[in-house]
Amino acid sequence: MNDLEPSPPPALAAWWRQNRSWALPTSCLAILLPLIALGSCAGTFLTFAFGTVRLGASLRKSGRDRSS
Repeated sequence: MNDLEPSPPPALAAWWRQNRSWALPTSCLAILLPLIALGSCAGTFLTFAFGTVRLGASLRKSGRDRSS
């Protein structure tokens, strides 16, 4: 009858010892990928914003050159 009883769950240290080869890289990726995605979105936004400002300044300057 003892064979039918469920075994107790393994301790956290035993789980970590068995699964650290995939758990550590996966947890690092789970932290880094959203940060990389947010950084690339912010970089794209800043590039667009500064490019628009620069384009507007050059268009204003060319407009002044034509009117003179």
